[in-house]
Amino acid sequence: MSPEELTFTLVLLALYAVPSTFLVLRRLFTDPKGCLTKFFVLNFVVLLLSFFFVWQLVEAIQTSDMIAFDPYEILNIPGYSTKKSIRKAYRALSQQLHPDKSRDPLAASKFSRVAKAYEALTDPAGIANYKKYGHPDGKSFHLVDFKAMSGTTGLAIIAAVYGGVLVAGILMALFGGDRYKPEVNPELVERMMAGWHDKMSTFEILTRIVTGVKQPLEEKAAGNCCGGGGSLYEMDDDMKAFLVALETHQCISAIEHRDISRITGQDHVQRDVIALYYHLNQAKVHAVKDLVVPCILPPRAKDIALQLPYLLDVFVELSIKMVADKRSDSATIVHALRLYPSLAQGSLVADAAAIAVQRGRFPDGAKVPQLTLTEATLTVDGESDVFPKDWVTLRVTCARQHVVPSKPAAKALTIYDKIDPSYLYRKEQLWVVAYEGTTHTLLGAWKVEDPSDSHQVSDALGFWAPASTGAFKVEVRVLSTTYLDVEASQTLTLNVVKQPQQHQSTSIFEELDSDDE
Repeated sequence: MSPEELTFTLVLLALYAVPSTFLVLRRLFTDPKGCLTKFFVLNFVVLLLSFFFVWQLVEAIQTSDMIAFDPYEILNIPGYSTKKSIRKAYRALSQQLHPDKSRDPLAASKFSRVAKAYEALTDPAGIANYKKYGHPDGKSFHLVDFKAMSGTTGLAIIAAVYGGVLVAGILMALFGGDRYKPEVNPELVERMMAGWHDKMSTFEILTRIVTGVKQPLEEKAAGNCCGGGGSLYEMDDDMKAFLVALETHQCISAIEHRDISRITGQDHVQRDVIALYYHLNQAKVHAVKDLVVPCILPPRAKDIALQLPYLLDVFVELSIKMVADKRSDSATIVHALRLYPSLAQGSLVADAAAIAVQRGRFPDGAKVPQLTLTEATLTVDGESDVFPKDWVTLRVTCARQHVVPSKPAAKALTIYDKIDPSYLYRKEQLWVVAYEGTTHTLLGAWKVEDPSDSHQVSDALGFWAPASTGAFKVEVRVLSTTYLDVEASQTLTLNVVKQPQQHQSTSIFEELDSDDE
């Protein structure tokens, strides 16, 4: 490759390497935990590969303008000289340039160059290396010898390397990662949060998040279903008839049937809610012999069930922001958090039957899931009292009795196990909710950061104290995202006292003025 081609290739690599370096460093300093992803590691490996190519290209550019090694020119002899003439010229120059006989500071390097020229024309190995590589020392060390390539070949190699990495990234995106995770966009958020209020029921929350479920392509939803049925979009009547059958066979209650029937708006929302209720009541459905399930329903129900936890994450996060801004009731937050274990265990109600099914997933002798709130304190840093509008820190320590001490928690036992053992929401998370006991006003809600999945976890969160004085009851509740009816709670007293008035101090200048008078 010519110097111009080498420089052009270097510029192309720099267009990727420079911004990518900035992004990698920024991610390392701002979000170290977020660096443990497949795509970040892939990008980091490609960046290292880019630096290697840059190093080789810079070295090639720096040496591309060096004078070629010509032994005849160095010895000042013609190209047809005999060995005798070569030896004579070498002796003359060596006596002239020998470091012991010359005062020239460059004598050593010049003498070495003359010796290499003589070696290239007399030594058999030196002659062979010179003819093959242009130097008696042989081939210089280059992992990638860009200078020896044509411009097309060099660019083709770089394109092949980066193309291979790009294909690997695409395959990772298609077959790795969270294939169930829906794409969150402003339109989806607007649909989910439409009609939001601070006292939403569990059914209202379910209806809202179902609106965000991805719809299958029409060609994928088509098929010969139930002896001649059409696509999923043509089965609304069949789904409504199935809903009636669910109530008739007591798989769902009359109230649930009524609520689902009243769902308005897009037809697919009601259809998906029916599919979800089928998924959550499969045990009851399978126990009924005469109940015919539309054959297209089970795969659709599975798809919905695996998408909902991701959408519930979005709903909870946005709800916390809305409640915090308005200082509203905490009911919607608590109901939404209790939906996580309902989806994981396949029951919207934590009744005795659902708890028994949950317990049946554990082997004999295993500990029943249980949380214990071992410590909960309310403090203000640097102060012994709490004044109005102080920043109060809530510190909690919770023990998971079903997790063996000094060992990380195993994946939770849920209905996801048989669908996808590696499903993200098999990992048990703990949420802490703090609200005022009388008005139920939300004070704070957060997910406990516990990367080690340990037996005992501790965390803290701050919130603003009430603007008025008095004794306030603060309800602290810890909830599990994988197990029904696994909660721990404690009531704390927050005494907010009036801030004492500070005595007005007299400045030193005022004292001096009074003394002069």
